[in-house]
Amino acid sequence: MFKYNSLVGYVVMPILNLRVNVLVLRSGEVKYYSNIPNSSWRDRVLELCMAVATGKMSALSDLDMIRVYAMFYGGVGSYVKHGDMLIPITIDFIDTEKYYFYLESQSTLSRVELTKGRLEDWVIFQSALRSGDFDLLLESCKKLSPSSVSSEICAINSDLGVLEVARIKLNRGRLRVIPDNAPLRHVVILK
Repeated sequence: MFKYNSLVGYVVMPILNLRVNVLVLRSGEVKYYSNIPNSSWRDRVLELCMAVATGKMSALSDLDMIRVYAMFYGGVGSYVKHGDMLIPITIDFIDTEKYYFYLESQSTLSRVELTKGRLEDWVIFQSALRSGDFDLLLESCKKLSPSSVSSEICAINSDLGVLEVARIKLNRGRLRVIPDNAPLRHVVILK
């Protein structure tokens, strides 16, 4: 999360390996399959997908709209709310060969203290994710709050729990997640 003058913005990264597949039959019946282990996360993602499928995105909260935008754009992105508009500021691919991502999950999508920082610190953070420069990532991570930094890990708070970005593979019982660099390419409409 960041503030710029009177604007509030968010930095978001969709996860590739946790998904919901939705099938809306011609009869209107909805069927879905999901590999998301947490029921509250699964229900939220299903709600977002159904809002997209039914064209009812305007009923979503600002934070949920940002989540939907992240599904459309992929990668890691910064978005700012301005009036009724949600504006992408930066969208970057993530070097998934040089970084490992782990989630120390929380059981609900409750309001945790999201990591906050200045817009320029988040832009450098995103640039480091794109370039694979771990030292630059650590430098920007130190300026975000709350965060923790070691020589191998940058940890920040997300709405799903603590996200650790590591330069090495970890074996600590956390869920390994993979960022989704591709936009919403999984939607198929048959009429």
